[in-house]
Amino acid sequence: MSDRQQHWDKVYRDKDHTRVSWFQEDCATIVEEIIKLPLPKAGRILDVGGGASRLVDNLLAAGFSDLHVLDIAAGGLAISQHRLGELAAKVDWICGDITTAKLPTAIALWHDRAAFHFLTAPDDRRAYVEQMRRSLAPGGFVMLAAFAINGPEKCSDLKIEQYSSDKLLSQLGEDFVMLASDQRLHITPAGGQQLFQHGVFRFKG
Repeated sequence: MSDRQQHWDKVYRDKDHTRVSWFQEDCATIVEEIIKLPLPKAGRILDVGGGASRLVDNLLAAGFSDLHVLDIAAGGLAISQHRLGELAAKVDWICGDITTAKLPTAIALWHDRAAFHFLTAPDDRRAYVEQMRRSLAPGGFVMLAAFAINGPEKCSDLKIEQYSSDKLLSQLGEDFVMLASDQRLHITPAGGQQLFQHGVFRFKG
């Protein structure tokens, strides 16, 4: 078991997942943005670092039917599975490190809110992007959010990598075109403020 996996397993074992800083009660805004993409309801969606996120609940309710949720911590996935009950069987749950996990192919939308910025080693970032290139369908979309340049420098006691819109695009490389970019303020359960850089990209394929 890697140090990264041990860390996140401990987080979900020791903490209330609704009180951690990244918890988001309402995912309606993101779902609305996903619905506006030229994406069929049967399009394959991968939620990277989805863990206990409630995005998958919202996507199921919106009629999306080919959903895959990846997280390095089995405990995070277990929370979502328990919450969904019988509906959990409609989702493909992948427990693994995004840099090495076996992923589905022909992905129409790669969604990542706050996983990519934990990859502080260049080799890990390169592996992440290679996974993305191999897995996305030609013309597939990427919705990626990471801490902004003037946002937090650490999360969950771990150092992170901060991003501007240009830096995100540079990390993805020439195979991607940026469709939209903006900064968004997340209010933590404790009332703190975290500034995220959010971007939507399309894979040229």
